[in-house]
Amino acid sequence: MEQREATFANGAKEVCSMTEAVAVHWKDRMTACQALVVPGAGEVLLGAIALEGMDLMVNPVDQKLVGIHGDKPLSLVL
Repeated sequence: MEQREATFANGAKEVCSMTEAVAVHWKDRMTACQALVVPGAGEVLLGAIALEGMDLMVNPVDQKLVGIHGDKPLSLVL
């Protein structure tokens, strides 16, 4: 979709492609967000936007994903 310069945790900079919105699913949760395509990357890293979109956080003690407001995703009231 477009090119952006990314700065990595080690300080390296690289121009990478950005995707259109992609659906990210985890258990019974889903969100849509853009993704940065890093050439040669061997693993996928979910950032804060994707985790927040699914109402998730990392429990630092157990090193597991957990719902911020419990195990059930938030329901929208219309």
